[in-house]
Formats: sequence, structure tokens, C-alpha cells
Amino acid sequence: MPPRRPDEVAAEFIAALHAVCGGEDDPRFGLLGAREQRSRYRETLRTFRRSERRARSEIEDRLGEMLPPGADFRSTVHLVVGGDASRVTISDRDDIAIRLDDFVPGRDDEEPDLTGLVEIVAHELFLTGFRAAGGVPPRPAPGDRDWEPLADRWGPSTVGEVWRASGLTSWRAPAIEARLDAWTRPAMWDVHAIDRYVALLSRVQSEGTAVYVETPLSGRGREARTAAWMESIDDDFAFLAGVTMRLYGGTAAEIDELAAEGFREGGPLHRVGWRIAERIDKYAGRSVLLDTMQDGPLAFFDSYFATHPYGPGQMGSATEEDIRKVIREIRAAGRLDPEAG
Repeated sequence: MPPRRPDEVAAEFIAALHAVCGGEDDPRFGLLGAREQRSRYRETLRTFRRSERRARSEIEDRLGEMLPPGADFRSTVHLVVGGDASRVTISDRDDIAIRLDDFVPGRDDEEPDLTGLVEIVAHELFLTGFRAAGGVPPRPAPGDRDWEPLADRWGPSTVGEVWRASGLTSWRAPAIEARLDAWTRPAMWDVHAIDRYVALLSRVQSEGTAVYVETPLSGRGREARTAAWMESIDDDFAFLAGVTMRLYGGTAAEIDELAAEGFREGGPLHRVGWRIAERIDKYAGRSVLLDTMQDGPLAFFDSYFATHPYGPGQMGSATEEDIRKVIREIRAAGRLDPEAG
């Protein structure tokens, strides 16, 4: 669906709320469940309110451990009833809306899923902090007209990572454009496929690390659940290898389609990112992992390659070489100074 103004959606929601309270149907916002199970909804909300201080403390402690000092942000988490999508929606860059409906127990003798709420809030707040720390590819201020032509031609993720690799502290479109124009990339690489692949690597980093951050908050039995969740890691790295092969003769649409599959409902690319974050944290150290959250996906994968052995549960050497090639090429374009020669 095309983007909608938040005030327009809010007005539609309020209208639907009044209609449901008046006994009408509600095909979009899913408010009928709340009307039919008011007592369960109220008790779930009371439970979460009673537990808010403890849950907030747990989340803040974990984020304090797992975000670099540069991640300075404020965020408000809204519990909402209804909505046209399950689980989490981001209401704007920093605020988060979570459907209360997803945590209401199905029976009166069941308890609301407070642990699940803590996990998902920690996950989403980490992503907000990750953006605040500079982990996503940099972009100039909104409305900078010099940005759009380069982003359209080369792709926003590639332009951002070339800018990051250049060491330029401010946006200078002519300097970045000269580097990109002089870049001799491998002939079989489609420029927009490369851009979508770099975006995928960035999401492997952010989503995988977010799951790694939330894991200790999942309560008793988390080690067994995590081990069971990670049993398919060899197949997951094989999935990443398949996506990486699409750099050769593939298209941006193909990579986007594979990315959608890889990130669906805690899919294989979440586990790949989790394994890489865990490996860096365990063998290179927490400070190195925090540095990658500021330096982006190229540093994230480079730090992993510096520590990981080949074998079960680790990335294969052929995939590593292809990702190393992407890192080398983008960094080379960033460092290139056409005026020097």
C-alpha cells in the first residue's frame, strides 16, 4: 500500500473504534476481539502495567551492555489495540507501536506473555539505538538534491557505504560521484543487485544482533530454546551462499525476493546474523562488536572473518570470499581519489 499520513490512519482508526463500539463490523483494524474479550484485554494491560518497572529495568540494563555510547536516543513504546498487521509496527523513526492483541492469552487460566513483550521491546529498541549509533548506511540531510541522482543511479546503500569508507565527515556529492564513476567493479555484477545485497548484509547485521541482544531476556530454558532454534545454522549459511551467488548475473528483484524469504518470521538470515554477532562477542570481544554497530556491515563481516574457523555452524570459505570481494570493492571505491592521479 502507498504510504499514508499518520493523522489519516489515526482518524480512520478512531472512526473504526466508534463503529465497533456501536455494534458494527470492523474489517481492517481487528477490533472485534477486544470487544468480545474485554476482561482479558483489561487484565493483560494491568499485568503489563504492574510489571513495567521491572521489565524496563531489564531492557535498559541489556541495551546499556549492547549499544555503543554514541547510541543516544529517546523512544516511546505504545501498546495499541487492533491494527492491520500483527506484532510490531514502527510509528516513526524512534517510537514503536506494539499490538496488545498479540499478548492476550487465549484462556482465562493462562498468563499474559510478559516475557515475549520484553523480548520484542528490547529487539525493537535495539534497532532504534543501532540507527542512532550510525550502523545503517549514512545519508545526508533530507531534501539534499545532490543525493537523489546518485542514489537512483548506484543505489542508496552502496552510495552510503562508499561515503562511510571514504572517511569524509560531511556529505560532498562531487567527491563521492567521482569515486563511483571511477570504480571498476567486476563486470558480472549488476550495480543495483550489489546495492540490494549490501542492504541485505546491513539487515543481517541489525536483525541478527537484535535477536542476540534479546536472547538473555527470554527467561528460563532459553539455552535449550536457543540451541533448538540454531539447529539449522548449516542450512542457514547455505541459504546466504545461495543469495550471494545471485551477485553473478542476478537482479535486484531476485535478491529482494530472497531477502524477504530469509527474514520472514525469524528465518535463516536472522540466525546467520545471530551466529556472527555471537562469534564476534565471544572471540573478538564486546568492544569490537560495539564498534561494528557504528562502522556498519562491512566491519561486521570483516570482524567475523577475523575470528571464525571453517567447519560446522560457520560460513563456508566460498561465501566468505565473495563477501570479502564486496567489502574490498566498496572500500576501494571509497578510498579512491580520482584527482590524485
